[in-house]
Amino acid sequence: MPNILQQTATLTGKDVLVLKRRAKIMLLALLPSVVAVIILMGVEKAVKFGKSTAPWNSSWDTENPDAYPVNGFPKCLVLKDWNSEDKFPVCNVPGSSKGRCVSLMYTPTNSQADQVAKRIAQDSGMELGSDIVGMKTKREAFDALYDNMGCIGIILNIPIDPQTSLIEVPVAYELWFNSTVYSNYYPQKGKNPLTKDIGVSAEFLQVQLSVEKALASVITQQNVEVDISVQPWPVAGVTEQWTGDFDQSAEQVSLRHWEQTNLESLATGSLLVVAQCCLALAAMTLVVNEKSTKILALLRSVGINEASFWMGKLISFLPFVVLGALISEGVGRLLQVQFFAQSDAFIPSLTLSMSGAAFISCGLALSAIVTQAKWSVLAGFLFMSQAIIKEVIIPLVAPMDMDGFLSMYSPVQSIGVKLLLNLFPGFHLGKVVAQAVNAIHPAPNTTQPIPSDFASQLHRFTWHDFNTADGPFFTTKSFEPWYAPSAASTMLYMLALTVGYLILAIYLAQVASGDLGGGRRSFMFPLQPSYWNGSQFNPDSMNLHSQDTIAQTQAKSFRSRSIVLHKISKAFEQVNAVREVSLVMERGSVFCLLGANGAGKSTLVSMIAGLAPPTHGHGFVAGMSIQEHSDQIRRNVGICPQDNILWPFLTAQEHVRLFSKLRGADDTQLAIDTILDKVGLKDVPSVQLVSGFSGGMKRRLSLALSLVGQPSVVLLDEPTTGQDPVHRRQCWEAIRNLKKHAVVLLTTHHMQEADELGDRIAVMHDGRLRALGSSEFLKRKFGSGFTISIQSSGEASRAEIDQLVSAHSTAQVISNVAGRYLVGFSHDQSEDASRFMESLQQISSVREWSFSPSTMEEVYLK
Repeated sequence: MPNILQQTATLTGKDVLVLKRRAKIMLLALLPSVVAVIILMGVEKAVKFGKSTAPWNSSWDTENPDAYPVNGFPKCLVLKDWNSEDKFPVCNVPGSSKGRCVSLMYTPTNSQADQVAKRIAQDSGMELGSDIVGMKTKREAFDALYDNMGCIGIILNIPIDPQTSLIEVPVAYELWFNSTVYSNYYPQKGKNPLTKDIGVSAEFLQVQLSVEKALASVITQQNVEVDISVQPWPVAGVTEQWTGDFDQSAEQVSLRHWEQTNLESLATGSLLVVAQCCLALAAMTLVVNEKSTKILALLRSVGINEASFWMGKLISFLPFVVLGALISEGVGRLLQVQFFAQSDAFIPSLTLSMSGAAFISCGLALSAIVTQAKWSVLAGFLFMSQAIIKEVIIPLVAPMDMDGFLSMYSPVQSIGVKLLLNLFPGFHLGKVVAQAVNAIHPAPNTTQPIPSDFASQLHRFTWHDFNTADGPFFTTKSFEPWYAPSAASTMLYMLALTVGYLILAIYLAQVASGDLGGGRRSFMFPLQPSYWNGSQFNPDSMNLHSQDTIAQTQAKSFRSRSIVLHKISKAFEQVNAVREVSLVMERGSVFCLLGANGAGKSTLVSMIAGLAPPTHGHGFVAGMSIQEHSDQIRRNVGICPQDNILWPFLTAQEHVRLFSKLRGADDTQLAIDTILDKVGLKDVPSVQLVSGFSGGMKRRLSLALSLVGQPSVVLLDEPTTGQDPVHRRQCWEAIRNLKKHAVVLLTTHHMQEADELGDRIAVMHDGRLRALGSSEFLKRKFGSGFTISIQSSGEASRAEIDQLVSAHSTAQVISNVAGRYLVGFSHDQSEDASRFMESLQQISSVREWSFSPSTMEEVYLK
């Protein structure tokens, strides 16, 4: 764990430094946050909450309003269309006629309860079995109500003693009043003065009076009559009240409030989600671009823990997330955008910071499976699209009188839908925004006069609201209350989501790494004990005297601290890159590997470095198996890859310091200068970024990084490509010094380099080993002994050279390209070679010729 934390801190520092030097890109990614706030200001100015153009009714302005008697209540009649009384929905209430609205449903059904229902029917002019029906239990009544929400007005539960079957005294009855029916669909509203001037509370009083008169009459066996009158509250001096038909106005206000709160929730949530997606998209693009340059493969080659890389990325982006949140809140308060201006200090910043971290983490998980920069834009577009679509659809599918995001927490909502939505950070951001909007614009109390300044009555979204669950809501079949999680709980969930997506990124990067280095682990690798416990090399467990071929190979590698390969192979999708190669690379020597492009050299280097597991065969580095101890091998291997895998926005010194810290080596300025001096980069200005380096300078820096920490194995894949002769010689000297303490594997296309540096040289072709030995041995075996190079001057000259070669049977034409002949003679044919050169001098048309002993180029060509 300390090693992981140290690597994470080192990589985080590097990432912060790179982002600091690319601040323009990140600041541009923050620009959508400011734009979103400005657009929100325009949306809020266009949407006016609670406004009405209804004329003011002076009947409210009276000190002595009329009193109205309370007598029974009219039948309910559910209308399909609020503005039309001739269209009926299909109601199917048990015990009543199809299409009829049941005004009263009572429970239970026994003789005394039936008498109560009969008395209510008589007082109200209703019909038993149609307008009033009975159910055996309260549960059955609730089930019927849930299935016919707009078709039952009132549920009455009469307390019956189970032993006597009589009404319990004192009476404690339950009365459930369906405000949906009586607030929105009552056919008599606007016609009954009581309903018109008193409101829904007067209708409830009518029901209560009828029920209590019926109960008293049944219990006393007498005809009980009670006369009650109600009078509106005097409202003299109150100006510009909501007017006309009160219930109709309340209905309009409720509907308009629901529409407009959902509209503001939709606009605020959608715009903020777009801004968060832009920041996540910028982070994802930067990571994918870095991965496409094989940076992750390079870091894996020095033995970093996978978690350190991804944790460093997340931590380095967090300052920009917090900065964007603070800027958004500041601009929002300045422009008086309600979500920001009406929330307590730092609530919007905390919300945007937590959701931003979750968005970044989600983007990292997506970038873990995207291997090419060109696909990152498409992946980011799809990521943003699904977030926006979700923000738009959820408010539109919301039930009446409830925010769409909060309704997703209802117990009646599908578990699958809940799980799916909770995986997206945008859903949680939209949910907190919805809670804030509902707190700032609370629903109007439709049982009281609604003042005309309702639009300007903005409340605050306080820290108390932030920590309080929303509810209670009643949408379940049992009408049991449920609550939506508080905004504070949502913050904790977004934190868990951030950690979860980070873990997912770490997992996906290892199972979908493709050709970016490190191999591809099994999908079940987290369940393997070796992944957590590690497979440490233990020399004491080796059987040094075993007769087994593999055990002997391992023992040989351990004793000599060498690299030993035994019939090792690697296949990529039915292409055999390396085929049963067996080699020994001794400590204190430079092993040079030659071969054309695609011969399998780089693949062999990757397998030795532990970056690509072999398909078949075995390999050992100082006794450690490249299959079982790859992590331990990487900590002891320095690698100069074929490509210049560097950070353009770091300097040469910062590269060496970074690798020194990751390897736990000396990172003092003296140690850094010593390494850079070996490759001729010490005098490069310390502030010059790698992006300004030439190709040769980048190659030398790649070589310098392989020297950090004095590794016991150094793998150099074409380290001097693009070097000028002076610096190539300097790199050669550094490579010669390496073999004093390490096994050095060098791949190259320069035959002179192989001749100068290689203690042993191997030639690969088509994945197979074709030749192996020292330079002198290969020249003797495959070289022609002497080589004469001839440059012809035209067709006539070529004809004369061809005749001369034909006249000397011991001469062999090694190559003939563009008029340049290479003619070879074996070591025992020196006299024939001398006569050939004497004859060659007689041909006046030959432009030039030269004589040399056999070279590695000749060996390679053969």
